[in-house]
Amino acid sequence: MIQENGTEMILSLLLTGNELMAGEITDTNSVFMARELTQAGLAVNRKIVVGDSLSSLKEALTLLSRTSDIVIVNGGLGSTVDDLTAEVAASVSGTELVENVQAIEHIEKRLDRKFLMEASPFFNQIRKQALIPHSADLLENPVGLALGFRMKINRAICYFTPGVPRELKEMFQQSILPDICRLYNPKTGRKTAHLNIMGIGESQVQQLINQNIAEEALQGIELGFRAELCCVELKLSINDSKDESALRNVVSGVKGFLAEYIFGETESLSEAVINLLRQQNKRMALAESCTGGLIASQITAVPGASDVLEAGIVSYSNQSKSRLLGVSEGALETSGAVSEEVVIAMVEGILEKTGADIALAVTGIAGPTGGSDEKPVGTVYIGWGSSGDIRTRLMQVKRERLIFQQLVSASALDMLRRYLLGLGSDGIYYFDELSRKRL
Repeated sequence: MIQENGTEMILSLLLTGNELMAGEITDTNSVFMARELTQAGLAVNRKIVVGDSLSSLKEALTLLSRTSDIVIVNGGLGSTVDDLTAEVAASVSGTELVENVQAIEHIEKRLDRKFLMEASPFFNQIRKQALIPHSADLLENPVGLALGFRMKINRAICYFTPGVPRELKEMFQQSILPDICRLYNPKTGRKTAHLNIMGIGESQVQQLINQNIAEEALQGIELGFRAELCCVELKLSINDSKDESALRNVVSGVKGFLAEYIFGETESLSEAVINLLRQQNKRMALAESCTGGLIASQITAVPGASDVLEAGIVSYSNQSKSRLLGVSEGALETSGAVSEEVVIAMVEGILEKTGADIALAVTGIAGPTGGSDEKPVGTVYIGWGSSGDIRTRLMQVKRERLIFQQLVSASALDMLRRYLLGLGSDGIYYFDELSRKRL
């Protein structure tokens, strides 16, 4: 963002925590802040992550406060010995830590007063969260104990926030973002369209865009790709409202030539399937073996899944396939549990048992053992359809066990999505050895 004096406004994030450095937790806080700031027309220029070390924190805060206009510091405002942020802020700013009366009142409102009595074993720990640099202004924390604070350090206005994601989000949306916008009054025409794609890779998406959309039509439009485990998110962004018409035209064009691969804009694959079933007034049933109920879990994670889901059965053993789904022992002995014959029987069985309109079944070899020359680890059969119209597909997904289950679950849902839309089931999934051979 360019300021009135013609210089770029520099905004930096400083994340602290040994657990971040060790990879013990995923840094979702900086992702959240960056998205919120970008939508407000404020770009993040730098991000630094440091452990719970006084020297490292002082070095990072000193650097960023001297070279940034805004610094948002996240983490280290708690009550334990590794919460060092307030101490560091006081040291770098050349002020002292003082027990803040408002912070004490805030803690008293959220805790029984007995915890703040000197006789309490938690006295020192809890009151530690009321130690705030003398020159700081408090930031409300409506959902936690540790108040945030704002202060000028060197060149920068610095905001100090708790590391608990829920607390950060409330503080950021209620206090910090409005304050930054008040100070800098960002003017933005930035707008982003999101398209979620499955059954085609990001390089193929780029190639099709190059083939189908003229270069001049993309002027003013930024293309961005985010490859997830089993799908691709295509982002098309503009920074000026004058380009909105061009953005709409490009998005419309992309939706045209990628129609069969786009499963939604903001919804997940399971949400897309549920929406189609709801629109068609159909109920589904699931018969899972190698995915162990993961497909059912993804469906039931969506509010309103009860509108469309009749039942799910995890028939892991051969005996359960026979007893619960009616798969014949002859089919299991002759073709094996991982076979087209058995997956068809699983679909037929779950349809008959539940009375659902449509069913989805999977059976495969997740590994790392259990494969053979004829059926190596990663072999999986997916079956789907309605009574009298059952489709199947053989795939080879040679991935670590848990990744295998996630990829197979996504593929199965995508094939059901395509079936509901009347599309073919020949999507080329990058993780499927068999379909890659068709490239």
